[in-house]
Amino acid sequence: MQFLREIVKARTSPVLDVEKHERVHWLYRDSATLNIDAGAAAGDVVIRAPRVNLDEPPTVPAGLKGWLDDIANLGRSDTRGPRLRDQIPPGMSSKLTADQAREAYRRWYETWTRWAETD
Repeated sequence: MQFLREIVKARTSPVLDVEKHERVHWLYRDSATLNIDAGAAAGDVVIRAPRVNLDEPPTVPAGLKGWLDDIANLGRSDTRGPRLRDQIPPGMSSKLTADQAREAYRRWYETWTRWAETD
């Protein structure tokens, strides 16, 4: 009964569907492997989770940087990543021709895509 009184005092709406609760973190996802000790006592470790992978995105080859658009998306795995421009912007120079830039981008973008999938 004490718990119900505290909910009424806090004026929080009851959670009737956990899918809609703002503080839900599922422990069992397909990709997550967790060790849960159901018999843990007070002060014991209840959940052990693997470390989070925090690898940096692959570095852009030096001659390719001027050819990339949306360079701000380089470290954002939730985007499509930097895209290749049709031509280098005025005022910038590159040692790569357009064909060389396309080939360098293709190789780099494959690596970037693999990084984004595991991030």
